[in-house]
Amino acid sequence: MIHWYQFLSVVFVLTACDSKKEILTASYSDNYESTDCVFRLFSDSSYTLHVHEEQGRPRAKEQTFQGRCVSKGDSVVSVGTDFGFEGAKSFMIKNNYLEFFGGKEPFKMKITKRENWQYAGIDTTTYHQYGLFTFDKRFYRFESATTPYDLTNDDLRKVETILAACIKESKLGHPLTDYFKQCVAFRNEIGERLVWINLHCNRKGFEHLRYFVVTVHDGGDCYFNVILNLDKNTYFDLIVNGNS
Repeated sequence: MIHWYQFLSVVFVLTACDSKKEILTASYSDNYESTDCVFRLFSDSSYTLHVHEEQGRPRAKEQTFQGRCVSKGDSVVSVGTDFGFEGAKSFMIKNNYLEFFGGKEPFKMKITKRENWQYAGIDTTTYHQYGLFTFDKRFYRFESATTPYDLTNDDLRKVETILAACIKESKLGHPLTDYFKQCVAFRNEIGERLVWINLHCNRKGFEHLRYFVVTVHDGGDCYFNVILNLDKNTYFDLIVNGNS
């Protein structure tokens, strides 16, 4: 099995006999902003990014960005200053998504094609009601948060147990399976694993919740957020919409 971090090394260590071919494709579609993006990575470390934007114009806006990627260690790939979309500077392959960093806001694209490689990550079939986001102090301000933490399958099993207890003890009106859960995990100053979870009633048309964190005003207990401590099996800072 080739893990995703090994795959990155393969991409950037090429021999003269390698011919250029598409090895990874990722896409993003936002029905609210009428924006569609397709990112293609090739075996010679070049890429293209095609962006289609409606934005209420009489004619759609089409842009195509091209450039080359540069490996930065085992996990981060720089896309350079010519990437041109959302100001992103680099990306990581995480849980079947490309997650971009350094831009104006958190940005993800779902991997739709991967050539001859597999990755270790979250079981996205079992945990299909979760959207995972990397902690970035520019966008998420949690007291005592210090460094990002990547959740594991074992962590998510613990998350489900603590969340179920939170819903029962707080007498919220929906079972856990009714919610889509957006998670931002981090460590505090003493190294404990904490997870801020933003929950939405899991209705149709909420695919965008996998790509960026959405906050909602009102709506009652269909929307709430809470912080879990995975090392103490506790929760705190529960905020339910509509509660004063």
